[in-house]
Amino acid sequence: MEESTKLSSGAQVSAVLICGEPDATAWETGDRFRLQFQPQFLELDYLYIDNRSRACFDLLFPSESVSIIIPGVKRTSAKAKVDRQSKSLSWKGLGKHLKFLSGCNQVVLAVASLDPLSFEVIPPAVTGYNETDLDIKIHSPADALVLQPGWEQVLAAIDRGTYCGEPLYRSHEEASALDLCQPLDRLISLANLPDLVPYPHQVQAVKTTISKLRGRALLCDEVGLGKTIEAGLILLEYMLRGMVQKVLILTPPSLSGQWQEELRHKFGLDFVVNDEGRFKGWDAHPLIIGSLSKAKLSPHCQQLAEIDFDLVIVDEAHHLRNRNTKSWQLVDRLKKRYILFLTATPIQNSLSDLYSLVTVLKPGHLKTYAEFKRQFTTSNEYEPKNLDRLRALLQTVMIRNKRSHTNLILSKRHAKTVQLDLHPDESAFYQRVTALVRRGAFRKAGDPPIVDQLTLQHLQLEAGSSVPACLLGLERLSRRDLPQAYKNEVAAVLDYGAKLKVRYSDICRKAQITAELVRTFNDKLIVFSRFSQTHDFIAGYLKQQGIEAVSFHGGMKRMEKDAIIQEFKDSAQVLVCSEAGGEGRNLQFCRALINYDLPWNPMRIEQRVGRIHRLGQDRDVHIFNLAAKGTAESYVLELLDKKINLFELVVGELDMILGDLDENKEFEELMFEIWTDSQDDAEVAGRLEELGRRLAGAKAQYLQSQEFDDKVFGDALTTA
Repeated sequence: MEESTKLSSGAQVSAVLICGEPDATAWETGDRFRLQFQPQFLELDYLYIDNRSRACFDLLFPSESVSIIIPGVKRTSAKAKVDRQSKSLSWKGLGKHLKFLSGCNQVVLAVASLDPLSFEVIPPAVTGYNETDLDIKIHSPADALVLQPGWEQVLAAIDRGTYCGEPLYRSHEEASALDLCQPLDRLISLANLPDLVPYPHQVQAVKTTISKLRGRALLCDEVGLGKTIEAGLILLEYMLRGMVQKVLILTPPSLSGQWQEELRHKFGLDFVVNDEGRFKGWDAHPLIIGSLSKAKLSPHCQQLAEIDFDLVIVDEAHHLRNRNTKSWQLVDRLKKRYILFLTATPIQNSLSDLYSLVTVLKPGHLKTYAEFKRQFTTSNEYEPKNLDRLRALLQTVMIRNKRSHTNLILSKRHAKTVQLDLHPDESAFYQRVTALVRRGAFRKAGDPPIVDQLTLQHLQLEAGSSVPACLLGLERLSRRDLPQAYKNEVAAVLDYGAKLKVRYSDICRKAQITAELVRTFNDKLIVFSRFSQTHDFIAGYLKQQGIEAVSFHGGMKRMEKDAIIQEFKDSAQVLVCSEAGGEGRNLQFCRALINYDLPWNPMRIEQRVGRIHRLGQDRDVHIFNLAAKGTAESYVLELLDKKINLFELVVGELDMILGDLDENKEFEELMFEIWTDSQDDAEVAGRLEELGRRLAGAKAQYLQSQEFDDKVFGDALTTA
């Protein structure tokens, strides 16, 4: 047996006393040695020696290979490969030949010959492996005390009273754990994520996916329960075990950056997004995040189909519900060992949606489509039949946790829109920039616009943020090669803004109201701004008003960020934060934020709110949105709040709604087209009303899908 004594200082000394401990100098033919092994790996053709018998492994098997004689196999021997690092023997067919060891955790080897060295496996029928007292005599030259390598140094250190520190001891413990090939339902990834504490339902979902569903699963938890965390844990678990190296994650375009951020900050994984400058091709990087809308197009789909992926993850997988689409055909053609589909609503229109998804994960599991329809559908597509049979089939391919089973309660959101009137000079500047943007976007039939859409969209957003931010955009625009008449117009607006900047602190209504909100709320707040010039302006303004504020942005180094967050937590009342600055940070000790400027992309608004309102926040969260009348931001805010109640949605529901709005264009693109193509405010309002109806329809569709999913799946697929 092995006895271990753990010293309080962190050092460890081990002594091994084994019945039949091998001593090569005294071996004789017929000597028998009993070894503990891990039976779950036999079917993989590996005989992993258990930790209790590792001390004698090197003495038993001194060469790179050893002959093993299998009883009943015509006394022929198998050449076993010896792996000292993992303490294992392996050869093709091991599991088949040693099937008689099923149910055992011990094996007895008898020395068959000494030159060359070979062993014979003694069947359990002869030895009675699992009995307390073996019914055979285990030969031993002597019951020897065998010390682990390095025992002299350990004893010397004990004698001197010098011990290793706690960090080194913890590292040794972690290395020892990794050295053991853990069972698949025992996660080794959790020890590598000290800053991530997953919820029990997430851990169980990961274990179920790996051990029972064999890495091919539909992860269909209700929105807000952390499917991304589950997928990240599965990914990391497979990578740490050496089972996954090449990974492709397919997402809607608006979510690729969010995935990259989550995987980098929470799991320490650096994925390359296909629209980044460092992207060199689908086969050039081991870890890739790709836009599904781009990947499905030629030549990308052909290139992807030629690559062997270890793991493919598809987010918002309900977009694959139609087997006739390029998206479904791409994912179906991919060569993948493991595959995960993430969606909160696997069924959106009919049961055929579910059939499409399961067919990619596990072809043939639901038989042919005709047979599937015969067994489970009726003339009313919303009244399926044989649900118990369907749920039983889905249990081998799908997980769906519900909030009601997790005991997780998300605190409430309280959103307030603060409507304000700009100072007349601010308003005049904004209107002149808007006219400049609309003129720059104008195009004659067949001709490109004067200025590209991205530049103009950015300029309009800067105008809605602050005068200093917009001046920088105007300066960049003035240096471009543009028609002279348009350049003159840009110069005139730039000159007007430069004069306005001199007294901007005295007339800026948003800054004034921000200071009022901070004083009135009398607790910590985060002020979000997208642009660095606005960021610097508001931070300086608040300090001038006697308010303790600290700045936090993406350009800071990690230690600087840590120090700023600590200062905000300890003393400062306000954190002026850029969107990039808050990525990956736990800011839940704060319960309020001010959206100083508003992105046109609702997902960016949701990401800001998510910095403080997520699972684990035990206080209600307050959101203050500043909206200047007559600006594009005020229209966006009214639209999102009025039509889909943006700030009342559960975390994650916004993804579902926007995903069904328009597959080819992001929300901010739609907004920009409406803003620039309209002749006046009345036309803007009319076209936004139509967009609002589409948003409301998308929300209704989501709620209907959620209700149908509950009817079909019930509580049969939960792991919580």
